[in-house]
Amino acid sequence: MKPIYPKAILIIITFFTFSTLLYSQSAVAPFGDGTSGNPYQIASLDNLYWISQNSSSWSSFFVQTNDINASKTSTYDGGQGWTPIGNDVTKFSGSYDGDNYIITNLYIDRPTTNNVGLFGHITDGAKILNVGLIDVNIQGARGTGSLVGRVTGNDETVIQYCFVDGGTVVGDGATGGLVGSNNSSSLESALNSNNPALKPKISSCFAKVDVSWSKNFANYDNYNVDNHWTDNDNYADKFGGLTGCNQKGFIENSFSMGRVTVNNNETVAPDPINDKNYERIGGIAGCTYYKGDIVNSYSSTILVTSNVNRVGGFVGYKNSDASAGYISQSFWDTEISTLASSDGGVGKTTAEMKTAATYSDPTWDMATTWGISAGVNDGYPFLYNDNSYLLPIELISFEGNKVSDETIELVWKTASEQNNEGFEIQKSYNGTDFHTIAWVGGNGNSITEQQYSFVDFETSQDIVYYRLQQFDRDGESSYSEIISIHTSLIKEEMQFLQKQTVLSNAEIGQTYTIVIIKESGKTIYSHSCIAQSETLYCPYILEQGLYIVKIQKNSIDLITEPILIEAN
Repeated sequence: MKPIYPKAILIIITFFTFSTLLYSQSAVAPFGDGTSGNPYQIASLDNLYWISQNSSSWSSFFVQTNDINASKTSTYDGGQGWTPIGNDVTKFSGSYDGDNYIITNLYIDRPTTNNVGLFGHITDGAKILNVGLIDVNIQGARGTGSLVGRVTGNDETVIQYCFVDGGTVVGDGATGGLVGSNNSSSLESALNSNNPALKPKISSCFAKVDVSWSKNFANYDNYNVDNHWTDNDNYADKFGGLTGCNQKGFIENSFSMGRVTVNNNETVAPDPINDKNYERIGGIAGCTYYKGDIVNSYSSTILVTSNVNRVGGFVGYKNSDASAGYISQSFWDTEISTLASSDGGVGKTTAEMKTAATYSDPTWDMATTWGISAGVNDGYPFLYNDNSYLLPIELISFEGNKVSDETIELVWKTASEQNNEGFEIQKSYNGTDFHTIAWVGGNGNSITEQQYSFVDFETSQDIVYYRLQQFDRDGESSYSEIISIHTSLIKEEMQFLQKQTVLSNAEIGQTYTIVIIKESGKTIYSHSCIAQSETLYCPYILEQGLYIVKIQKNSIDLITEPILIEAN
């Protein structure tokens, strides 16, 4: 009989090798040199992985230039997933600007590793800006967050305009939806409450993710036979929707939604020597102490706990001695959290949380930082600058119409706006050389449709071209499409016979398109025909109501007019 096992082994080895090659991670050096003027350009997952593998770059500048799908990280490092950028030996002190691109499906499975997240440990001077994480799957030990595991920084350490939306974050302690722990590298004695000096900052960020304790349904394998906790202890301490603990840190204009679950289902007693307990669980932060401050923030986090102490709708624990932190103009949803108490913050009903009057204090900037609308963020306040609710400034339409022998009206609409300073209206007689004729201010930030108009006086040319140049508040700009207006066609008259449309002075043999649009915006008729005479009829029978009729030639709108069809 022929042996079969060697062949089977060969097949298995071949398949394993192929799979390893197919799914193994690769580090590809990004473009750029890592300076502020020429930052490393992170355009792919391989570029991102390169950062994690090159600790010598962790004081450099980075900018993300594309959305990144990180699904492959589930196969990294033998299934342990992503290797955090920055650790206790070499902390990240550089600058990473996500430039409002997102990273999806980041995976980390390192339950015995402290300081876990996209960034593991960041320190003085580090800046993480404009980073969005979608659908994360993160597990670490102590100091776990989706974006950053642990912060030990100064007032130049900033996490701003960042968010996580969807997924799970699981840790042993000091675990939060976005940041595990937000700590200052300065001594407590050097800090002042209600003053961000020397304190690392989390600003204009949010977390919508499920946070939980890794031992919710497991045995305490770190509790030894002598009834003492080991060095790698695991007790339910410091869990929050945004951050596990804000210890000597500063948080402003941020919020948390989602769920925090810490269930102590074991019978093992707390450590009798070190008094380690199951405690400090909060909606936005498990704790804020040693002069950690939170201002103008809120939580609508669901809290699910059992057999734990110091649980609060906003914050689980805030010390009350000389090192106490400061919580101001901050709220939590008492109905969603099912908690009527918190060690800081003001409890509000769900209806009150969704009411603008709750945020009427002048410290809440409801014009440029925050917005509130029933159709956005489930009615809770949202952040304008987090790149989650606002589309880029996008023109729905840009049109021009001759309204008299001497005037042309330009009308344009935007779907939503972010930091829109305004529009330059530019004009040309040849479609190439444009000059500015007017400025129309923008609406800054908006989540609703906005309409603008401008009237130009023009009689000298048969054809005039227009375009818009839109400017952001940071000086960046972009151009609209170019439109053309045939001014001589004012002599053509559109007459309306009760249920017919007539174009006089049509060019015989020329193809025209007739478009009829209902008041609701729906196009109900569009037909092209060749003019057989100077009079062009529309065969479509119009019912009573208001319509917009367009006559087009060579895809150019010659005439756009409203018509009202009345009852017979």
